Amino acid sequence: MNKICLVTAVMTALTLSVADVSAQSGGFALSRNVEFVVSSKAGGNSDMFSRTIADIITQNKWANQPIVIRNQEEGNGQVSRRNVASSKTPDESLLCLSSGDLTVMVTLGGLSIEDFRPIAIMGADKHLVLAGKDGKYKTLKDAIEAAKKGEQVTIGGTPGDELTVLNMMLEELDLVDKFDFVSLASSAETVTALLGGHIDLGMGKPAAAREYVKSGDIVALAALSTSRFSPPFDQAPTLSELGYKNVEFPLYRGIVGPKAMSDAALSYWDNTMKQVAESAAWKEYLDKVLLAADYKNAAQTLEEYRLVEKRALEAKKK
Repeated sequence: MNKICLVTAVMTALTLSVADVSAQSGGFALSRNVEFVVSSKAGGNSDMFSRTIADIITQNKWANQPIVIRNQEEGNGQVSRRNVASSKTPDESLLCLSSGDLTVMVTLGGLSIEDFRPIAIMGADKHLVLAGKDGKYKTLKDAIEAAKKGEQVTIGGTPGDELTVLNMMLEELDLVDKFDFVSLASSAETVTALLGGHIDLGMGKPAAAREYVKSGDIVALAALSTSRFSPPFDQAPTLSELGYKNVEFPLYRGIVGPKAMSDAALSYWDNTMKQVAESAAWKEYLDKVLLAADYKNAAQTLEEYRLVEKRALEAKKK
């Protein structure tokens, strides 16, 4: 085959590839590299979440352009959120936005979920009440009784979603203002504080505590969910098993685009993320990191994130 024929064959193959992607997405095709922004450092939960999605899309050739992950954590992630909201390439701009990120965003001010086009919720973190193996409280009931007697009970967690679910739990237990909250940067920090005996209890996510629960260094006292978690957390009862109403405040892990994203692009990304959520590779990832399979499409994500924002604004006023 001569050079002219070879070039023609390559160009034809590329054209067919783009045409295939365009046909699968209702006529829409990406026109440049996709920038997938993560408002936290490389190697963290949000980073791995985003990279896994990008890898699945790339491996299955569901996008006709490369997807590039960009970590931008300055200003508590607010810089990255502003950059995506005002992107000059809205159809090729994505942002990893969890409900915890949304709560921080609203608290800091200046941005709203209405500045974005929600695309999908791909999974959810739920919470546990944790204790160190040598801690003074062996069950959540022990801690409840101690707090009712006026003992100082310290409980650590992040100031966003974990504080929110803690307040929900304390309201159900009729223990509002009876626990001393210690603000920590992450679930991993909460685990470290428990291991060091610096706090009595911790609000944590399964992924951060799994290995320590397996080893017996950390004990799961309660599942803040409507059902028990899978092993190694299956010994932790729900609140209803302790005689209260269940409390659940999932930390949704989702994806949004800029407000200026076109309807055609939103439809394309909505359909693409649905394919990712239904893939075996994504289900394997959820099992690995202990995320609940809680997929929601673009319309459902907008509705859910509006509720999260409403709660955050109400809490800010208090």
